[in-house]
Amino acid sequence: MHSYLRRKISHQWLLTSGSALILTTIALPSVAAERTLEEVLVTATKREQSLNDVPVAISAYDNEQLKNSQIRDVGELTAVAPSLSFGTSESSAGGNLSLRGMGTLGTEPGLESSVGVFIDGVYRSRAGVAIDELGEVARIEVLRGPQGTLFGKNTSAGLIQVITKAPNFEEIEGFAELTLGNYNLKRLAAAVSGPLVADTLAGRIEAVVTDRDGYLRDINSSDTYNDRNRYMFRGQLAFRASDTLSGRFIADYSDRDEMCCGASTAKKALGPQDVSTLTLSNPNDKGLPEGSDPYRHEIAVSSGRESTEETTQWGLSLELSLDLEKATLVSISAYREWEYVAAGEHIDSSGADLFYYDKSNPQRRKFETLTQELRLQGSWDGGSWMVGAFYADEDYGGKFTARYGADLNNYAIRFFASAADPSGAGTFDYVTRTIAGGNAFIAGDGVNDSGGQGSQSASIFTQEDFDLTEQLLLTVGLRYTEEEKSISLNSINEFGAEGNPCGGAFYNLSTGKPGVTQQAVSIICGISALTQPLLATGNYTTDNSDEELTGTVKLAYTLANDTLIFANAATGYKSGGFNQTRLSMNPAAPNANDLAFAPETVTTYELGAKGYAFNRTMSLNATLFFSEFEDFQLGQFNGTTLETVSVDKVESQGAEVEGTWLASDNLMFTGGVVYTDNHYPDDSNIDIVAPTDGGNLRAGARLSRNWVSTVGVTWSVPVTDSLVSSFHLDGRYTSDYSSNSSLGSDFDEPAYTVFNGRVSIADIGQNWSVALWARNLTDEGYTPIQFDPPPIQGRAGAGRIGAFIGEPRTLGASARYNF
Repeated sequence: MHSYLRRKISHQWLLTSGSALILTTIALPSVAAERTLEEVLVTATKREQSLNDVPVAISAYDNEQLKNSQIRDVGELTAVAPSLSFGTSESSAGGNLSLRGMGTLGTEPGLESSVGVFIDGVYRSRAGVAIDELGEVARIEVLRGPQGTLFGKNTSAGLIQVITKAPNFEEIEGFAELTLGNYNLKRLAAAVSGPLVADTLAGRIEAVVTDRDGYLRDINSSDTYNDRNRYMFRGQLAFRASDTLSGRFIADYSDRDEMCCGASTAKKALGPQDVSTLTLSNPNDKGLPEGSDPYRHEIAVSSGRESTEETTQWGLSLELSLDLEKATLVSISAYREWEYVAAGEHIDSSGADLFYYDKSNPQRRKFETLTQELRLQGSWDGGSWMVGAFYADEDYGGKFTARYGADLNNYAIRFFASAADPSGAGTFDYVTRTIAGGNAFIAGDGVNDSGGQGSQSASIFTQEDFDLTEQLLLTVGLRYTEEEKSISLNSINEFGAEGNPCGGAFYNLSTGKPGVTQQAVSIICGISALTQPLLATGNYTTDNSDEELTGTVKLAYTLANDTLIFANAATGYKSGGFNQTRLSMNPAAPNANDLAFAPETVTTYELGAKGYAFNRTMSLNATLFFSEFEDFQLGQFNGTTLETVSVDKVESQGAEVEGTWLASDNLMFTGGVVYTDNHYPDDSNIDIVAPTDGGNLRAGARLSRNWVSTVGVTWSVPVTDSLVSSFHLDGRYTSDYSSNSSLGSDFDEPAYTVFNGRVSIADIGQNWSVALWARNLTDEGYTPIQFDPPPIQGRAGAGRIGAFIGEPRTLGASARYNF
């Protein structure tokens, strides 16, 4: 009862307090003019402007806000950004970012993100590529709605722009910070920056090393999952070659070697799918933990199949700026490599040895990306202008090497148990045995596929601002994009002579063997669906090309009190592509075109306002929006194939409000509320192109949570003449939602609230500080993503439901020295 009351009260408090900043505009008296909010400068329009002067739905978070909430990567930004959501599923390579509830639904590497991520002006092509240690950040900007005119493809839902701290030309500075915490957390970060040649060359080097145990315990070993073992290095050189030419060179390298991503159990399987009643090949192993409480933080992994992931990435970028008196020419050149290697039980997460990736031949993904942006921009008496071009060349290479585990054959046999055949072994043998002999799932058999994709994208763009009057601004922008992609998939079967039960059962059905039914074949082929064993060894190649014209029109009017009212219309584009594994192929008539999916487009309309209140001690921003997505790219595994399909239409509408209030010199409040109504229209083709395994209908259903609210308070108070203390608390409320794209009732999740807190003390000059901090302060249990894992996904509602739960309470202490 107490737990229920605590959750109920915290939910109501967050939802109410997130919008309290608006209500205070009516109730609060005027305040002294000398206390005002600092101006927030952003580069959302590729030029520096005050946040409240930009007619775009945008939020900005500075280093202090990120530090207070212990935000170390883009995924953790959800603590302060109400419009942003993030979840990780079976691998850290497949993180999902969404804005206003819309994002990329699927982990297929050929599926590009709907939320673009740019770090120091360089595009990161997948969400998994972007989720990494950020180091010291100057500012993060979150732009909602399509941003295709200035930022290009794959920003149909919005974008996140990260600006890291640049070298210091004026003086030598730096810091060293040590953090210790629960789960044996150890984090060391350090940086040094300063002039190398007076007024001409400055440098900065930075390193971060993090090590932490996992918060999920494997019941079959002493291992813990969802740990952290990562490091990052970044070096920079900034130069001023002349009064007109300046530049910034950045080199970075990062590595993650972690046991990710464990899935606990939200619902146990029934009948033959319940592996806790299966006799396992290793007598010391256990199947799924008893009960269905995912917040016991227990998982089951087969002995010898420990899941490992290693992700490495590095990159070089050079930004040049040349002042041409009446215009500025900017060039950003970059090259990046990202590689992911995974082995172990990354597939079924059951505790039984059903599927795995072998450590000697692991699953691999690798991206090599070259980008070049050029833009020329300037101004005239009646406004400003910009023209530019962008080119990207990306090569992807991957390996898909799913293998049968030692328990898979006994697992499959149980589906055929009957009174006449209690074990099911005789029936299974009859259904799968052909004239060539019997068939069984042989441990170690599987597939050894490889492939690659080449992508070249080129675009030209322009955006002009017209000052129609001193108060009225018209912005018009256009972008034309051409893209070509090609794919080559090599499918290689590595099944023994009698190691293809699916092939045997299918042959018997097609030749009319008595007693072999379609249901029996569906069960056997469904169990082995991850290897698509009916597909023959072969090479499949194809290519396609897209072109798209996107644009924006904005009208902004500034009132006498500096309140900005704006109306926007914008279109966005997300490129089409290819599924990168055999699972999308039709084995009866294989064709490389089976792998293709169409581009996604969006049209968005916005009406917003930005302004100040109480002598500029309060800032308020509000936006109403409506978006229509066409050919929405949905990735899902339906129990037989993993594929990306195009849903004809998705609608998204809602409202968002954010604000900041400097209540006193020492007290600041921040808050935001977002309401979204994202749904498949009643006449959507979703149930035709992507029927669910459970049979539930999705036309007319909502896709995402309706309400999200955030609130934060920071209070700084002097302790002595030389010491100052600071107290920070923030919270995020999320209303009830579905944790799976199938939207089945088994995946319904209740509302939850997560709080973060920080208490620090520092000397008055900020030369040193010591802080105590906590994330998920109340240890709230929540599950961003659930899934029904193979084999036989959720058959007749009897399958196991796995849960990728949110992090439990983490807490610790940090000591920092600045110089």
